[in-house]
Amino acid sequence: MHMPRRLQALGRGVPRLTFLLPVLGMIAACAGAPVEPSAQPPTASTRAGAATPTPPRAGDIDGVIQGPDGKPVAGALVSVVAADTDETRAAGQAFTGPEGRFRVSGLPSGRYGITVTAPGLTGAYLDVFQHRETAPTEKLAIQLGGEGMTVEGAVRDKAGRPVPGAMVSLIGFSYFDADIFFAPVDGDGRYQVKVPEGRYHLAAQAPGHADEGKTVTESTTLDRTLQRAFPADQLAPEAVSTWLRANVAPIASVEVGRGFTDLAPVTAMIGEAKVVSLGEATRGTREFFQLKHRMLEVLVHQKGFRVFGIEASFAEALVVNDYIRTGKGDPVSAVRGLRFWTWDTEEVVALVRWMRAYNEDPSHPQKLAFHGFDIQSPASSVRALLTYLRQVDRSFGAEAEQALRPLDSQFDVFRYDRRGASVWEATRTGLERIAQRLESERDGYIQRSSAAAWKTARLHLDVVRQAEPGLAQGGDAPGTRDQAMAKNVLSLLDLEGPQAKMVLWAHNLHVARGQLNGSATMGEHLHQALGKDQVSLGLAFDQGSFQAQDISPGALRALRDFSVGVLQKGSLDATLGRLGVPILALDLRRAPAGSEAAAWLEAPLQSRTIGPSFQEGAASSYVREISPRASFDALLFVERTTAARPTQGDRPPPPPNRGPLPLPVNLGFEEVDAQDTALGWWNPPLSTSGDPAQRVTTVGKPSRSGKRAALIQVEPRDERLADEIGMLVQKVDAAPYQGQRVRLDVAVRTARLAPRSRARLFLEVVGTNRQMFRYVDTLERPITGTTWRDHTLEIDVPADATTLTMGLMLVGEGQAFFDDVRLKAVGAK
Repeated sequence: MHMPRRLQALGRGVPRLTFLLPVLGMIAACAGAPVEPSAQPPTASTRAGAATPTPPRAGDIDGVIQGPDGKPVAGALVSVVAADTDETRAAGQAFTGPEGRFRVSGLPSGRYGITVTAPGLTGAYLDVFQHRETAPTEKLAIQLGGEGMTVEGAVRDKAGRPVPGAMVSLIGFSYFDADIFFAPVDGDGRYQVKVPEGRYHLAAQAPGHADEGKTVTESTTLDRTLQRAFPADQLAPEAVSTWLRANVAPIASVEVGRGFTDLAPVTAMIGEAKVVSLGEATRGTREFFQLKHRMLEVLVHQKGFRVFGIEASFAEALVVNDYIRTGKGDPVSAVRGLRFWTWDTEEVVALVRWMRAYNEDPSHPQKLAFHGFDIQSPASSVRALLTYLRQVDRSFGAEAEQALRPLDSQFDVFRYDRRGASVWEATRTGLERIAQRLESERDGYIQRSSAAAWKTARLHLDVVRQAEPGLAQGGDAPGTRDQAMAKNVLSLLDLEGPQAKMVLWAHNLHVARGQLNGSATMGEHLHQALGKDQVSLGLAFDQGSFQAQDISPGALRALRDFSVGVLQKGSLDATLGRLGVPILALDLRRAPAGSEAAAWLEAPLQSRTIGPSFQEGAASSYVREISPRASFDALLFVERTTAARPTQGDRPPPPPNRGPLPLPVNLGFEEVDAQDTALGWWNPPLSTSGDPAQRVTTVGKPSRSGKRAALIQVEPRDERLADEIGMLVQKVDAAPYQGQRVRLDVAVRTARLAPRSRARLFLEVVGTNRQMFRYVDTLERPITGTTWRDHTLEIDVPADATTLTMGLMLVGEGQAFFDDVRLKAVGAK
């Protein structure tokens, strides 16, 4: 399911919707009555009171709305929605006149879509078009009708009164960029709207008010209560600032080893909770990481916490846990093995070293544990699960290995959405068989291992089952990841024993209570499960630096430092920054009910929300409105920040952006550079750990023909993690092959393969904007032979394909040699 940018808040959040600024663009009362943003929607008589149509002028958007019978529809609400923005309000709106005509004027040039709603009729959406202010966009015809779902209800303020100027919006969870439907709220505070069937985020809007909204997927009655909103461009009321100054708790330092006196107010906020969730406003802030380390320190020493959990995958985190418990390995490699550049920092390594030092101290009989509760890297859990099954049930382990083959490497995880329904169904059947076996043979498995080993294997299985639906969709299934992370936290508490108390490290968007992309967050799930036994602390900042991947055009996601200044003066971040306390804690629950401070903390306030990527030219897109008190129990705040420090020092350059070649080249690997690398072929970086254990080159012997062959060599690595992968690819223009069936022949031999390692070939066809058309590989025909042999793949190339990619791979330890590549059309598709 696609999430439009306006619903993502940097890929993950649903914004709270406000109606504080005037609607963009002047709306002309020409053929239809305009919608005034600061007044009640037009009455029925006003809607029909259209002037005689005049010819459209430059910049006008003009058209007619028809019913399912082709007749004009009067009183329909036409909303013009900007496509390339996070804005959740209409750029312009108008009601249709008696002849069904509408006109919106004064919009700047840009890409817009149009939504239309009308009483009793299913709304319609006109997909994005290019509008120019120098010419009219005219003669648009939009027809209402078809299958739909009806949503109705009341919109009122907290006192139960209708709110003048209220309107509801429904933002579609879809592949479209501008499908936001709107409906007016009448003078009694009632609304009714019929929209095409689908999944929407519904929220109410009104001047000076805001609404968090809720997801709807079917016809329903949904009432909304509007909250008071505080303008971001105005200072917080003086009563709010006075309360804040009196209630913030200064923190002396973010560094560990400074004692705990200044943190006494923070430990009081924690109380007797058994889970403390620590958020972060960015993925790359040094002071956030250090402050969370210090929080772990005080909670371990003063509150008896013994378990640490981070937003990383379960299997990879077990390697870090092994180092912390036994000293096996080294902390830098263990942290790098988490496969997230976000955690591959000096600050996280320092936390891991501290945990190891604590466990080494004989005066600490209760040892610390390090866990991951995320599901983004299930391949290592597949490996761990199969290792366990082979230990306790060898024959069934072989069956399970076959069933999980489509998910047993990181490459396969990334390609799982291309496998198709038959593979997905077979994999799900295999996972269900494994789950049943684990339960039915539980006692015997525990006897042959241990209760902890059985629980760990079950958790590995949970991770794979949780990840699989989203992988089949090419991303997170709605609500799956946060629900899974919360469930895994509870499973880890069970694994660590009834007295376990756990510190969690995740992004603010996951730690917060409420919804994310229309589904409950991890924090909301934990709140429902644990109540007051869980306390969530959001982390915010006023200004400073952080590291993130640069997603500006042409930046190739290079990891670098960014800096941002102060937000608008009425924002949460700027208001806390003006208190003059460099580092502080604030218990949000202390604001008296009914006070101005409570109203402010319950209102949607601007605060930065930055994920793993950032774009300087779109900095405003990384500002999200949150209701602090609804989201968190407390806040930790740093006035000025610096970027986290990668363990590698100088950050590696991003991989080059390799475009397609006009025709295949160097298919015998005879043309090489000074490093013996085959010209025209590309070794894409596959290891997210930054420490690839692979070598891709050409060699003189053994070659099938000519003087050279390609060699992919993968070195041994931690056996607990998913296989490392080596790869060579060549992209070519698909034009010569469009509408034909294409055959790839490659000579392959292997050497020194570890058990279950295998060579592989693949072909991939994509279209404009990287739309996937076709994908085939030799997954079901593992290549393990030690003598030269030709292997073949065939694929159909659609007539509108743009790029054809040939791939040569080695999955797992060993060597694979490739030679005599042949790519040719073999007939019409």
